[in-house]
Amino acid sequence: MMDKSLWDDFKADFWAAYMDHNTKLTAYQRLNDLRIVGSDIDSYITEFDCLVKEAGYSKHDMGMMQKFKEGLQPLLIRCHRQG
Repeated sequence: MMDKSLWDDFKADFWAAYMDHNTKLTAYQRLNDLRIVGSDIDSYITEFDCLVKEAGYSKHDMGMMQKFKEGLQPLLIRCHRQG
C-alpha cells in the first residue's frame, strides 16, 4: 500500500512540471478567439462560460457581454436587435 503523502507529493510535482502555468492567460486568449460554429449556440455558450470561469472572470463582469457578442455571427446579433 502506498503512503498518501507520497502520492500527494507526486501529484504536486507532476502538476508543477507538466501543466500550463499560464492557465488563466491561455483561457483568456482562447476566449478572444472563440467564435460560434454554424448555428450551434448551445456549444458556444457552454465553451464561453467555461473559458470565462477558467480565465478567472464572471460572465457578469464588465466587458464579458461584449466578448460574448464578438463571437457571434453578425446575423444573430441583427436578429436579436430586431426581435
